[in-house]
Amino acid sequence: MALSLDEVRRDARALSERERAQLLQTLILDLDAPLEADVDGAWLEESERRLAQVESGESEPLPGSSVITAARARLK
Repeated sequence: MALSLDEVRRDARALSERERAQLLQTLILDLDAPLEADVDGAWLEESERRLAQVESGESEPLPGSSVITAARARLK
């Protein structure tokens, strides 16, 4: 049988500060996991789209140093 929320709270308060911090970290990571999976999938789709643009000649890759130089110039 699953514990009630009140029981979980009571048990969590009985933990040491370090254990409560570890529990909190675990719970946060569990909540973030679906979001991270969505982000990873989105980045994969975007990288595949950009690769297709480069391979088709629709866009041309630029060296990172050129991009950084241009960005710094625009920020000045």
